[in-house]
Amino acid sequence: MKVALVLSPFNQLASAGFTTRRVKRVYGYYMPLGIANLAAVLEQAGHAVAVLDPCPLQLTFAEITEWVKKENPDVLGISALTHVAKNGYEVAKMVKKEMPHLPIIMGGSHCTVFPEAAIQECLSLDATVVGEAEERIAPIVEAVYDKSGLDKIKGLRFRDFMSGEIVSTGAPDIQINLDKFPFPARHLFNNDLYIPFPDQIKKTPVTNIMTSRGCTWRKCKFCFEGGKHMPIYRRRSPENVIAELRAAKKMGFNGAAFWDDNFCVSENWVSRFCELLKQEGLNLSWSCYGRASTLSETMIQNIKSAGCFSMYIGFESGNQEILDKIQKGITLEQARQAVKVCHQAGIEVRGSFILGFPWDTPELAKQSIKFAKELD
Repeated sequence: MKVALVLSPFNQLASAGFTTRRVKRVYGYYMPLGIANLAAVLEQAGHAVAVLDPCPLQLTFAEITEWVKKENPDVLGISALTHVAKNGYEVAKMVKKEMPHLPIIMGGSHCTVFPEAAIQECLSLDATVVGEAEERIAPIVEAVYDKSGLDKIKGLRFRDFMSGEIVSTGAPDIQINLDKFPFPARHLFNNDLYIPFPDQIKKTPVTNIMTSRGCTWRKCKFCFEGGKHMPIYRRRSPENVIAELRAAKKMGFNGAAFWDDNFCVSENWVSRFCELLKQEGLNLSWSCYGRASTLSETMIQNIKSAGCFSMYIGFESGNQEILDKIQKGITLEQARQAVKVCHQAGIEVRGSFILGFPWDTPELAKQSIKFAKELD
């Protein structure tokens, strides 16, 4: 069977005010790990897989539809974040019009947080997938193609093929051992398209990697990790991550961007990982995400010695009352201390700030800007 996997399109240039597509290189994109992971599992199961990331290519809906028609898959899968879900719906609608008998499924964090809404809002979808799909993707594509057996697979919302009614199969099971999954199918992508923003790289090409899934905090009001269907925190073994880095190095990558919500969680894990990475001698520069309340001086020293040069920390606001209302679980003083420790070790700090919370005012926004400048 042939499966096509498509990321919902998002025109980053247009969102930033550009009115032309005549740009040679688009910065700020990384390979979509979600469909890359599923592609690897499907290939392992013996299926042919075609992938398309229309974002760095700045493809239109019509161009995406033509690509699907050319690939002529047996099943189409679309991955969607909430802010681009309507774009994913439009892809499904246009493809269904051209290929009415093609089964179309949608997954991604949008379908995990809003599983009913997705299939109700897009009549062209045959099924939506809740949660991580590696262990279910092969049975799902086979069942949706055969128009039989979807009711036996957990974590789906699908349209009954006879009545058209929407059927729910409940919550999915969670795989605790992440080491059992194959590495993302990077060979299916044009990796030259993925150029991070200049402050996120030392030397291209760079690839993104996840060592964990879920979040240890899971309470932030603004984050999809706080959704009721989001799974518990789990992490791959340091040895497994090193094996992926080794494979990435062989493919020609010079750096890595760790996309874990919080890379610096366990001091023991971080210490073991850094020890192995230095022993491996891959000479990779890398960046990661951190949380102000879990960073320690020892962890920062360890990651710096192993090649980390940049840390992205979610500060979100410069006002403690706002931080408490969004249940961020950090204090302004913890934020100051985290930046201090990073700077002392020679690690650059990039910060996430959100303006426009329901309780925000222009004055509070200015507090966040002032706080960002204070943190440097």
